Amino acid sequence: MLHVPPAVVSIAAAALLSAHPQRADELVGRWRGSIEQDQTTTEVVIEFFPNNTYARRVSIKTEFGWTQEGDVLLLAPALEKKNNDITYGKASVVSMKLSDDVLTIADAKQSISMKRATAPVNESKLIGRWEGQSDLNEGITQDFLSDGRLIVTVTLAREAGRYSIRESKINWEVQIPQPHKTKSRFRVDGNKLVLFLTDDIPALEMTRAEIRPQ
Repeated sequence: MLHVPPAVVSIAAAALLSAHPQRADELVGRWRGSIEQDQTTTEVVIEFFPNNTYARRVSIKTEFGWTQEGDVLLLAPALEKKNNDITYGKASVVSMKLSDDVLTIADAKQSISMKRATAPVNESKLIGRWEGQSDLNEGITQDFLSDGRLIVTVTLAREAGRYSIRESKINWEVQIPQPHKTKSRFRVDGNKLVLFLTDDIPALEMTRAEIRPQ
């Protein structure tokens, strides 16, 4: 139902990070960054804790245009965005079943059931945020907006473990989901963190989500 470009999956898989502060405590806090490719946004959120543990989440956001016709939903992928104008591609048809608190969307390949996460509005029962899981146990959030846009967010990876810093690299001791060790280069400058991924992927610039007092 939802096509994820191979290049986006490569970005998500490569997002195992890097950095370079004077002190390890400069990393403590939550950082957010994103990479745009093929009208899909790959978002990375990393939280460094004072006890040298960390948590990481990689998700993708894809935009569609939506139209409801009875029990049928037309979903057209966003192809290009210039200023406030969006060009959409060919719409696909999916069936839907909507109750007060549960939305089920299905096509020939899969079916996804989601629960309402926001209060319903009078304009349309469909408008709002719905949350669920895919057949692959990936977290899915679908935001149906009143302007006809649908923002689909799929969590591709979660990771947690311990970290340490040596020279210009972070040493990652991954504990969840599969134990292993890896290293990454990084650079930090105040509230900006630059993560160097692979040679064919641009460096990921991240911003501290909570600005620390100077």
